[in-house]
Amino acid sequence: MSKEKEEVEKNEKQDGQDKAENLNGASKDAAAAEPKNEVEKLKLALLAKENEVKDYYEQIIRLKAEFENFRKRSDKEKREFLDYGKEKILLKQIAIDDVLTQAIKSAKNGGKLADIIIGLDMVSHEFTKMLKEEGVEEIEAKTFDPKTCDALDYKESSQPEGTVLEVCQKGYKMNGRVIRYAKVIVAKAKTKGETESEANAEKPQTQEDVKSGQNEDGVKKKSAQECASAQNNTSAQPQEALEKDLR
Repeated sequence: MSKEKEEVEKNEKQDGQDKAENLNGASKDAAAAEPKNEVEKLKLALLAKENEVKDYYEQIIRLKAEFENFRKRSDKEKREFLDYGKEKILLKQIAIDDVLTQAIKSAKNGGKLADIIIGLDMVSHEFTKMLKEEGVEEIEAKTFDPKTCDALDYKESSQPEGTVLEVCQKGYKMNGRVIRYAKVIVAKAKTKGETESEANAEKPQTQEDVKSGQNEDGVKKKSAQECASAQNNTSAQPQEALEKDLR
């Protein structure tokens, strides 16, 4: 009986050792397999990103090609639009040239001055009409405005300060925007001295003013004579001194 117990215990002990060895081997295999699974996961993730980058690159290439085609098409349409705009303006200018040619022909054939003036008025009218159709309007320069006018000169005038006395060159707006400033001469206030002299000039002279003026003229003549005699005396003194030295 004792021998059988020993054999049973021995077998149980051996079975326990075998089980422990099997568990250790399984854990080692699992630990060795985990790094391999992580590497595979990283490789798969990298491959997915590479495919994603490739798709983005192909999209960029397509967008670039589409943008180049759009730019070329836009440039072509812009050139056609500008050519069409120039064609409209040139046709209107040709019509003005027809009127001007007719006026010149009339002048060469010995037409009357009145007929020539009428022809020139027609040319001016046609040109103004063309400008209005294109949205261009003349600037009415009555009072100086630095937003629409350039002052070439300032002149003293009885007109209120800032009034435009003369338009040397017309100014124009296109769709409300200034495309050429009007060149003008502007009035400025007179100085005090000039205002008083003008007032005195306009004031009628009395008998006393005439007498005082005559007295002033007499005083001026007398002072002029005195100055002349003084100059003669100063010029005569060196001559007398010279004659004394010669004696």
